[in-house]
Amino acid sequence: MLLNRRKLIGLAAAAATFGAAYYYGLHSRGTNSFMLRDSRTMMGTIVNFTILGPDRKSCEQALARTVEHMRLQGSIINTYEPDSPLSRLNRQGVLENSHPTLLKVTRMALDMARLTDGAFDPTVYPLVGLSREMKEKGSLPPQQEIDSALALVDYRKVAIEGDTIRYARPTMAMTLDGIGKGYIVDEGVRKINELGFANVCIEAGGDLMVTGTKSSGAPWTIAIRNPRPETEKQQYIIKMKDRAIATSGDYMQSFSKDRRYHHIINPATGFSPPELASCSILAPSVARADGLATSAMVMGPDKAMALLQTLPGCEGFLIGKDLTTYTSKDFFS
Repeated sequence: MLLNRRKLIGLAAAAATFGAAYYYGLHSRGTNSFMLRDSRTMMGTIVNFTILGPDRKSCEQALARTVEHMRLQGSIINTYEPDSPLSRLNRQGVLENSHPTLLKVTRMALDMARLTDGAFDPTVYPLVGLSREMKEKGSLPPQQEIDSALALVDYRKVAIEGDTIRYARPTMAMTLDGIGKGYIVDEGVRKINELGFANVCIEAGGDLMVTGTKSSGAPWTIAIRNPRPETEKQQYIIKMKDRAIATSGDYMQSFSKDRRYHHIINPATGFSPPELASCSILAPSVARADGLATSAMVMGPDKAMALLQTLPGCEGFLIGKDLTTYTSKDFFS
């Protein structure tokens, strides 16, 4: 997606202000390691890279190859590119000879939908379009338009047969943003690890993966921001090694001053979920953390925490709109 200067400045400011609210203490370096820190624009956000290696040249070469790989993967599932495989699927309702990445991420999205009983639903895309209109106009769309969009939302109407993806209803459409951004970060980490760089951190607008350690041998130190910094500047600190974290929040893309309406939509109602301000999920992969963070926002604290208890390697830290916190047993351990 091409970004104009105003949008790019806004994204840079967002990254500096809260961009996953991470990057805390990542500047420490040892005497035998070079640390490269760089930021690139992709997937409609700022992607931040921290790479430890023997020298600048090798780190920069690895970064270039990793960015190229991430951009290629992202272009396949990007709804902003009219010629992407996902955009063609959305226009046609069926896509034969689908790209392996589209097949893989679609399967991941459908698995997440089944796991969360529809709290995560990639076919929510028609409602996303209405939310964008609401942001532009500053008013809610008519209930008739919401009902029409809701009639197109049902992940069970997406079928994968071999390398063909098919929608059962005309004008259905998917967005894979709720899990795809995490998948692209996973791919970036996988690529740079394959190139021989074991100690890295990649963060993209709330989705982050670290592998290895800082050059001192200490685990990465990550901070999660308070979703209401105007009331309290507190940050929540955790230590991470070889793990992913994703945060979803009502403050990241709010459509109203009270943050009642934002970019996360309940597929069952067509409106933003009312209970939570922020959900941070630890998981083995960023894609899984990404999908679960979005799902937790929709499910609310009780159902989300109950689900997390059944998922090995997954932990959650949820903050309500009243700043009540909900923490799984081992999130901060």
